[in-house]
Amino acid sequence: DKLFELYVDGSDGWKYAKQAAWRPADVFKRLVQADLEQTSIEDVCTDFEGCSADTFHRRISGLQFEPTVRALNDMLRYSVQGFQFHGNEQITVAIDITDIPWYGDRQHEFCVGSKEKQGTTYFNRYFTACIITPGYRIPLYVCPIRQEDSLSPHTLVEGFLREVCWWFPFRRLLADSWFFSGELLDLFVQYGLEFLIPLKGRRRPQSVIDVIRATQRQMAAAAGVDVSQARHLYRW
Repeated sequence: DKLFELYVDGSDGWKYAKQAAWRPADVFKRLVQADLEQTSIEDVCTDFEGCSADTFHRRISGLQFEPTVRALNDMLRYSVQGFQFHGNEQITVAIDITDIPWYGDRQHEFCVGSKEKQGTTYFNRYFTACIITPGYRIPLYVCPIRQEDSLSPHTLVEGFLREVCWWFPFRRLLADSWFFSGELLDLFVQYGLEFLIPLKGRRRPQSVIDVIRATQRQMAAAAGVDVSQARHLYRW
């Protein structure tokens, strides 16, 4: 009977035998579906056809961090390449740090501490980048942040630009004040980016003005403007 069940579509034996045939894409579909439905993996696996919850957890637990992040960003790249942008369109990309409240094991590698929000001081943290359009945002890049990473804003942004700019050139960047630093401003100038970043409030006004002026002169010089001529600089 058990051998016969292996060939009967929908039987318990058939489902068990098919576990080894589930592709990584099938496992990721479960994850995306659970997120869209705002429910648990167990509920999704019970209500919809596909791999079981046991198979999902076993496959997920065996994933390695860097290859998984690379595969995820490859999926985003293929998705973005399906959109058509006008050649003269000024594409704007927004970068941010996203914190999702975490109420589970605090020793989990993706659990990081921060200011209290929504009843917890622990979160799953992600560096994200999206293309800004008039109607919606298009996910472009994501990087989960682990406890052991201790990544600086410069390291996160540099990794993002290195991974994305070669296949999706853009010229305008939006970010919050967490990304305001001298070394990041230099990095934006190096990539020829226009940027809009709120100033950090703890800086003295004069030092902020000096930084802005120095950045403007650097960008003008990179554009071939004679910065020694105030009139040329002003027109630029």
